[in-house]
Amino acid sequence: MKNDSFDSEETKAVMEEVAQSIGVQTDGLVSNFLDATANLGQGGPNQPRIMPTQQPDSSVIGNATNIKLSVDFRTGIHTLEFDRSVRTAEFSKNLSAILKYLYRNKSGTPLLMPRRNQGELETIQFSGFKTGETTTSFHRSGFQRTDSMYFKGMNRQNQAITVRGFQSSKGFFESSANDEEIFRYYNSVFIYDNVQIRKQAVNERDFTRSLSGVIEFNFYSKKLQGTDTLTVNYSGKIELMGDGNALLRTKFINEPLLIDLKLGKIIPRGGRNGRP
Repeated sequence: MKNDSFDSEETKAVMEEVAQSIGVQTDGLVSNFLDATANLGQGGPNQPRIMPTQQPDSSVIGNATNIKLSVDFRTGIHTLEFDRSVRTAEFSKNLSAILKYLYRNKSGTPLLMPRRNQGELETIQFSGFKTGETTTSFHRSGFQRTDSMYFKGMNRQNQAITVRGFQSSKGFFESSANDEEIFRYYNSVFIYDNVQIRKQAVNERDFTRSLSGVIEFNFYSKKLQGTDTLTVNYSGKIELMGDGNALLRTKFINEPLLIDLKLGKIIPRGGRNGRP
């Protein structure tokens, strides 16, 4: 079943925005899996705890600057603030982030020094707020993303880490194709309760190869028509494949779309360059 409220270019633009909302380079949901498990301290969030080698290079996730780290010794909450940017021939990003971490041991006691007490670490409660813009040759978006995540199984004896949480977002996107310009505002929600991070895979070339599970989403695209607002809910599911890609399924398209999780973009049928 297809919804005829918007044309095909509208659907393509929405699917691109959904892909950006979960990608690493675009600082979407999967990037927060990296940030949430970061080895806090000098160097900021580019050295994830569970992936000590083979991190995404700076041309993918970007370099963190203006880093500020503080700890509330009463609550045990670590707060990390930074800016992050990427600029390549095909993509640019600028954003600011405020991330909060609460590390606990198996009994639920907060760990004020998680690096020193890594052997005791069992869970991470993470919240993040990111605001910024991304630009490609055919798509530009501005966003405010709020994430809440709970990581269980951080102890070294566990074979996998389980993550549950959600992301809520709002912003705008504009896209151009076939001499047509599309501009929309949006709100979105992504929910998941059993994403797995396989520890035996985190030292592979790409962190995204360690991920499996299903993410459900509702993406509300809003078109202004005079004094009225036309809203369409693009709902669907994203299946993390464990190979660096994800399948996006929704009733608005005939076939599943393939997402490159590292770049946060739709992989066109028959190749990885350009649009679907």
